[in-house]
Amino acid sequence: MASDGAIIEFLKSHAGVIYQPPYDSRHYNGINPYAIGIAMMDDIVRVCNNPKQEDYEWFNNASWVGAGNHMDVLKYAWCEFRDESFIRQYLSPKVIRDFRLFTILNNENTPHNYVVKNIHNEAGYKKVRNDFADSHAIGYYRPSIEIVGLNMEGDRLLKMQFKSTQNRRLDLNDADLVVTGIAKLWGYEVELTCLNDDGEFNTRISRSTKLENNVDE
Repeated sequence: MASDGAIIEFLKSHAGVIYQPPYDSRHYNGINPYAIGIAMMDDIVRVCNNPKQEDYEWFNNASWVGAGNHMDVLKYAWCEFRDESFIRQYLSPKVIRDFRLFTILNNENTPHNYVVKNIHNEAGYKKVRNDFADSHAIGYYRPSIEIVGLNMEGDRLLKMQFKSTQNRRLDLNDADLVVTGIAKLWGYEVELTCLNDDGEFNTRISRSTKLENNVDE
């Protein structure tokens, strides 16, 4: 059985993990995923046991709303959803308000680079939820590079392709180093084609073990 001191130490550590610093704190580094994850799970318990009219409307009268079976809902969510889909499925207006989430549009082609795009109304809640979910998609923070061609009968050219998400592009210097490393491992020429959000050609990087090729834009 754990001692009182051990329990207090655990609670102190746990509180530090789920703490969400305010935006003006020197410790602020964005939304703490543990903090909002715990908040969403607490909110699922609330919606299961004591929903408001807003919850019925937001979740389209889903069978679990007000059903009182919060452990079943939580187990289902833990098993069936990853971060992106969990947010898209269960993030409620209450949690959005509690964390004061809103969307900022950063458009370098407009006179005002930063514009508050969505606020706390019905349409805004949906856009904030979708944007927040998108920010947790794998393609948002981890480049998706696929092998799209391999000429095994000829020069064994290995073709790879990257497609940007929300105009997020590769750093060409880093990409060049990666392609060069893959070429050394593969032993033959490697080519990486970068596409923009519309699937149109943007950049091609080609490297071989002899390092005779360069970056073509």
